[in-house]
Amino acid sequence: MGTHAVLANGGLISVSGTQMVATAAKHHSTPVVVCTGLYKLSPLYPYDEDSFNDLIAPDSVLSFEEGELIDKVTLLNPYYDYVSPELYCSIFYVSGGHPPSYLYRLINENYDAEDTII
Repeated sequence: MGTHAVLANGGLISVSGTQMVATAAKHHSTPVVVCTGLYKLSPLYPYDEDSFNDLIAPDSVLSFEEGELIDKVTLLNPYYDYVSPELYCSIFYVSGGHPPSYLYRLINENYDAEDTII
């Protein structure tokens, strides 16, 4: 699975639907592996997981030509999902594979301490 960003706690910001796939894989004891570039590592910590769920225009799901239906529903079209680190088993960078708990070390190696202060 790919990702848009890897956060300081090991959580992922990924395309919508990824959390559902990772949750189903965990339920069926299927390992999930994440492949990403080291440049996607972020020192941000997800204090509010819902803040990463950006919404985009709903016209790709339900077009405005559906006049009768569009007045009766509220439609949200999220672009990103937050995937917690418990839902995948390892993450692979150019330097090799690591468990999600190893990310604190990668952040310390790639960011200055001032970069991690919000």
